[in-house]
Amino acid sequence: MHDVVRDVAHIIAPKHNHTFLVKAGTSLKEWPERVTFENLMCISLMLNDIKEVPDAIECPKLQSLLLQRNSKLVVPNNFFKGMKNLGVIDLSETQLSSLPESLSFLVNLRTLYLNDCKLGDLSIIGDLSKLEILSLCSSNVREIPISFSRLTHLRLLDLNYCEELTRIPLGVISSLCKLEELYVLKSFSLWDLEGDEGDSSSNAKLAELQFLSRITSLEIIIPNLNFLIDNHVLFKNLSSFTIIIGAPKDEEKGNFRRFSSKYSRKLMISYNNEVMILGLLDCLKNLAIERTDCLYIIGLDHIFYDLVNRRLNELKRLAVLNQKVTFLVNILECSSDLSFHNLEFLQIIGNSNLVEICHGEPSIQSFNKLKILTVNGCDRLLNIVPSNLLWNFQSLEYLSVDWCNSVLSLDVSLLFESQKTVMKLETKKKKKEKRKDENTATQT
Repeated sequence: MHDVVRDVAHIIAPKHNHTFLVKAGTSLKEWPERVTFENLMCISLMLNDIKEVPDAIECPKLQSLLLQRNSKLVVPNNFFKGMKNLGVIDLSETQLSSLPESLSFLVNLRTLYLNDCKLGDLSIIGDLSKLEILSLCSSNVREIPISFSRLTHLRLLDLNYCEELTRIPLGVISSLCKLEELYVLKSFSLWDLEGDEGDSSSNAKLAELQFLSRITSLEIIIPNLNFLIDNHVLFKNLSSFTIIIGAPKDEEKGNFRRFSSKYSRKLMISYNNEVMILGLLDCLKNLAIERTDCLYIIGLDHIFYDLVNRRLNELKRLAVLNQKVTFLVNILECSSDLSFHNLEFLQIIGNSNLVEICHGEPSIQSFNKLKILTVNGCDRLLNIVPSNLLWNFQSLEYLSVDWCNSVLSLDVSLLFESQKTVMKLETKKKKKEKRKDENTATQT
């Protein structure tokens, strides 16, 4: 994104050479000399090697200041005093040890980027009452100050990858009444339990999210705690989300991010307290169940069928790991009109009890868009594509089967015209046949 901004700035600058100062990505080592800065509306000096800026300069018309990716840049306390009309600042990836005191003079500031910075006390940001976009992504923020509750015009708050963040005071999130986008994935998960009495040392509660009536985009981790919010309107307006429920390992979360990168409505559920997770799913039923397009499930044996029966027909990508269920879908006992008619990618790994992918006669729409099927570690599975699924799997382009020692031979010509797919299957078969031949030779 920074490169795009830089390129656009280079295009615009020649037409406004009296109001734009653009020297982005030019290996600049010092602040540019200029007779006056008073008429400038935009300064873009990103992607340089500038270490120092003037103590104070008069830029009464300046609206945008882009200094990101000057990795050794130090900003003095009085730097912003003469920039009272400034609306956009990007100081990402600079050497900020503390925020300049003159930041409080920027009463018209609407956008502030401080990504990947080493930050101290952030209380001064609470004085920026008109702020609409605040991004602290990948910074070493440890605590969100209570002053953030004054940012009542904030529309976007990005705290993703703030891995040292351990405290968001109770009441801050619920005060951000105009918030439309909240990102706290892979950062904060120490939500206080519902029902606990709050005090000055309390952390935020997930129930505060119900006050964000304008929220449209959310990335969040819901750990093993009570999240029993009666307000089902909470997630109704979300157009995109990434929700992780439970306590997956870092490796599992990494796999999920790679698995779901192309999708906008993503849900990961990991084994934990299954009764509690069932309660969480009830709270999310208007969103995470019916509108999810990418679902990643680990464990959850006892509630798996309950989850599957919740009309997952928007799903395009599904991964099911470490289950012990006999059927992935049981049409004979299914209480919903589930058909998986939008599913394009299905991954099944580590299900030692799986006998059939689909038990019973599926509807004609079921699995009819499925393009990729991978199965690994399902030792009781006899037939990957039985006769009752042949018609449904006509869109299948790629099939990978590994470590499924009971799988019978499959006449792939009924399904595939792609030689690549056939070779993939043959390779897996040869491995199995090789092991069988070695066992026979040993017995002899």
